Amino acid sequence: MLPKSGFFYDLPLCDIPSEAGVDQNSQFIEKALSVMEAEFDAAIEAALRVAQGKGASLEERVLMARFITVQFVRTRSFRNRLIEARTKTQEAVFNTVLQLLAPDLAEKLSVGVDYDKDTASVLHAQQMWDTSFLIKVATGLCYHLWFVGINNTDIPLYTSDSPVVLQSHKAGKKPSIDPLAGPGLTLATIQLTSKLPSPLSEGVEIIFPLTPTYALFMLEHKHFQHLEEKQGRAFRMSPDDVQGANALQVLQSNRQIYSVSNDFGLAQTICATKPEICNPQKDTVGVTATIHNTLNSN
Repeated sequence: MLPKSGFFYDLPLCDIPSEAGVDQNSQFIEKALSVMEAEFDAAIEAALRVAQGKGASLEERVLMARFITVQFVRTRSFRNRLIEARTKTQEAVFNTVLQLLAPDLAEKLSVGVDYDKDTASVLHAQQMWDTSFLIKVATGLCYHLWFVGINNTDIPLYTSDSPVVLQSHKAGKKPSIDPLAGPGLTLATIQLTSKLPSPLSEGVEIIFPLTPTYALFMLEHKHFQHLEEKQGRAFRMSPDDVQGANALQVLQSNRQIYSVSNDFGLAQTICATKPEICNPQKDTVGVTATIHNTLNSN
């Protein structure tokens, strides 16, 4: 386990307007998150009650959905993906425009985009407190199928600095680009793709470890509708289930993995076979620029 990086959520002082009435030395985002987490203690306890065969109220489910959303967007991994997507998209746009306007020059140079630490923190904070975005994700999570996994194996569940992990169970379709279907004078199309599903993607499975022995599973409703009758129930995790959940924690973490057993054999094996995941700036977003020869003048 690597040491924690302090002051992750702090914003550069120059970006906090004085009229906001915020103590610029107070780590106000960290404090706001700690207050929010305290409100969700009851929701976590409700999930643990489900594991014991008891129910949880709708209000507790909504609170948990909000909690999962905040846990998802607050991490360094989320920030890295956000900045990576912005950087690659803007680079693709600038270089495509350059190729359209000055193809000879485009063969000799390319435009690069770089966000400094302060700008990245501000953009991340804007996304974290984007109410419409948070409500959309939390509402979508409420419609997922929820289950509590009970780990009675001798392998404790990992958690990490990116505890909300996702995997897709639906094969992605390669997007087809038709320039004639777009607006007039379509010169190029920029296609952004992610190697990770979103929390609301069809076929997505979300796993959030609550303790070393319990985990919350959320399955997208449409793809997993055959499990609807088992909604809200607990199930016993097999050793493969536990290892699979732990592997996702390793693969989607930024720097830190936690285990009560201090046994990181699985993490070491994964890092040895996939050394690229040990790079905090790992490649998670792809951008494709397509220049069209046909213009739509309709």
